[in-house]
Amino acid sequence: MAIARNDHRVKGVSFCKPGRRFPVVEKKERLWCSQNNSRKYQPLPDDGEICAAIAQEIGIGADLNVYSESRDSCNKVSQKPVYEIDGKIWPMVIYEKTHSKLTEINEFLTAGVPFGTPVDLNPSTAKLQAKFTTSINPQKKYNRAGISDVWDLYGSVMCKVDFEGKPDITATLFVSPKSPALIGVQMHPCVYVDESDESTKGSFLRRKIRFSPPTELFNLCNYISPMPSLPIKGIYEMKGDQVVKVSLNLQLDGSVTNSFEYCEVYIPIFNRGPILKIEVSAGTSNVGPVALAQDKKRIIWNIGTKFPRNLEATLNAVVLFGNKITDKVHVDDEFCIGKNAYAQIRFKINSFTFSSCQLDPHSVNTSPNAHYKSNYVTEFAASQYRIWNSFGDAPIALTQNLQNEVSEKKLSQQY
Repeated sequence: MAIARNDHRVKGVSFCKPGRRFPVVEKKERLWCSQNNSRKYQPLPDDGEICAAIAQEIGIGADLNVYSESRDSCNKVSQKPVYEIDGKIWPMVIYEKTHSKLTEINEFLTAGVPFGTPVDLNPSTAKLQAKFTTSINPQKKYNRAGISDVWDLYGSVMCKVDFEGKPDITATLFVSPKSPALIGVQMHPCVYVDESDESTKGSFLRRKIRFSPPTELFNLCNYISPMPSLPIKGIYEMKGDQVVKVSLNLQLDGSVTNSFEYCEVYIPIFNRGPILKIEVSAGTSNVGPVALAQDKKRIIWNIGTKFPRNLEATLNAVVLFGNKITDKVHVDDEFCIGKNAYAQIRFKINSFTFSSCQLDPHSVNTSPNAHYKSNYVTEFAASQYRIWNSFGDAPIALTQNLQNEVSEKKLSQQY
């Protein structure tokens, strides 16, 4: 049985209230006793007796100066939070809401009852929750002829399964036929992978998986999506010294849901004096307010929850700086000097994934079979979405092909 909430009173002390009973062990005990005459079936005491026995065992509402054989004997082996109550009930898992978690009970039972796990599933408490998160991290994005933009689009599926027992679950992950196949897929160790099945290797558009989930929230899988386009295209231009002209144009891709939880742009301008004033050109900022960050080194453009109808947002501004305090030791950013600068977009869209990775709800089956409540959540987010200044340089890790191109150019220049 489960003991919950702090409502039952023993000697005026409110500490527990019996919850619901799980009859699995009682059924097996009654069956065993009916088939063997060596022991008489002993039913569980009523709720009041159990709470009183628990109070005696853990010393709530009792005089701790009075010796209790069942509680204080040196011969008693302590296996907290697993207790033996009144010499009749074992194991009894007792947890306090102040420092224990419900998710730990399965671990306690596994240690205290090493003869198996209950498999009777209760339809009223069985839950399956899955959260699909897609993130994008452009390594380099600026508008310059002959230079390709570089970005990573990666995702994960977080899962939480609240079933009694240890069920096997089968489900199907898939992406839209219009989207590229997922690559670099890494599954949680609880997922069974048939090494002889070639469809489980490399990329996939649709894959059936079987797993036996842990009790806590876990990462079911990670993946990479080689999408051919960016969700937000942009051109960032910045030039000047004490007076700097800033121009940023953003274009939302038509395939992206135009409904953001938030969308904001940070424009840091490092290694100069503090920003004294931001003058937004009249009629050029068509969406959202512009503000100065507390450190006076960043411009914050809050686009809000939607792009305009034409899916385009534009900001043109003039930024005035104060005198820079010379400090040879402290440098804001060793790379972002002069025209080397970027605009960074942070956004989040709920009920949408750019990779289109989803779980087919009709494909989910459990063994043993059970009714359950399901909840599937998707989101698309970015926190390091950087668009680099078209007039400056951008840091980028060289790929092998790019290294070969650079080497060939250097060789050609030598001859």
